[in-house]
Amino acid sequence: MPGEKFIIKLADNATPFCVSTPRKIPFAYTDKLKIELTLLETQGIIKNTIEHSDWCAPIVITPKKNTNKIRILLSIGYVLMQLHSDGTWKTVQAGSRHLSDTETRYAVIELELLGVEWAAQKCYNFLEGLPKWIKGKEKLRADALSRHPHEPPNTSDELAEQPIVNGDHVDEAPTISAIRSVADSPKDDQTRLFQVWKSSNTENQYQELKRLIINGFPESKKDLPDHLKKYWCVHPDLSVDQDLIVYGCRLLIPTSLCQTIMQKFHHGHPGIRRAQDRARMIVYWPGIDTDIEACINDCQFCQDHLSMNSKEQLIQKLKPSRPFQEIAADLHTLTVKTT
Repeated sequence: MPGEKFIIKLADNATPFCVSTPRKIPFAYTDKLKIELTLLETQGIIKNTIEHSDWCAPIVITPKKNTNKIRILLSIGYVLMQLHSDGTWKTVQAGSRHLSDTETRYAVIELELLGVEWAAQKCYNFLEGLPKWIKGKEKLRADALSRHPHEPPNTSDELAEQPIVNGDHVDEAPTISAIRSVADSPKDDQTRLFQVWKSSNTENQYQELKRLIINGFPESKKDLPDHLKKYWCVHPDLSVDQDLIVYGCRLLIPTSLCQTIMQKFHHGHPGIRRAQDRARMIVYWPGIDTDIEACINDCQFCQDHLSMNSKEQLIQKLKPSRPFQEIAADLHTLTVKTT
């Protein structure tokens, strides 16, 4: 690799990280991947071997913007350097880690932000009040560290997979903004998200479902407890983000809060269709459409102001006053002849 020379040393207590199931590579990227791996081998960054290794991590392939090349992602790394009086830069702190299973599915821009946020968290005592961003391709040490991580991610590293609690409220996660659409103000936004988080921690069914999502659902629906079978049809799309369950991009609401959230969608008496359309964009619970319809049908104000589309009356034709006054004929086929 061009640039300054350096040596990467593993910590004494570093434990091997290995995955047994390789990630699938899109067929369209196969030739480009071979070219990229050959280039890395030529530069001495990697080497081809047939020997067994205790260190093995999956790679993620993404296309580079506005080019015909690909980017190989393995992990994230950082280097904190300090400018000394003699004009030289010296390393203060450095680190790297593998990507979690969730992080391997991030977009490139999300991975770049993840690297910045993780590095800032690790170097918080040095960086507070001194923000500065340098592209990875301009810092070869950090780029090299990201290609040779020495530790798997721990709980504190997985920034997008843990709740962020500050005092008496939960900071809003970048990917969970659904509750914002039913909030009346920024303050109400934080309050309602905290209510969802607090209710989820005290509801046994919610916690049991969360454990199933993390550990995996059983092979058959009949192996689920009866109170969780209603989630079977949507379980492939359920995930845990910031200690809350999401269904795609929709926030799963605990049972104890369904009525409260439903009243927010009913506010202003928008009608069944509009309330359902609004709810489908941001929140979810089993039977949400039926519950919203029942809620609005029970609203006396909505029923009093319901638009009535009266049926059109049947128009009766006058009876003919003489024979053959009106003649009608039907075209039909009988024994391959048209009559």
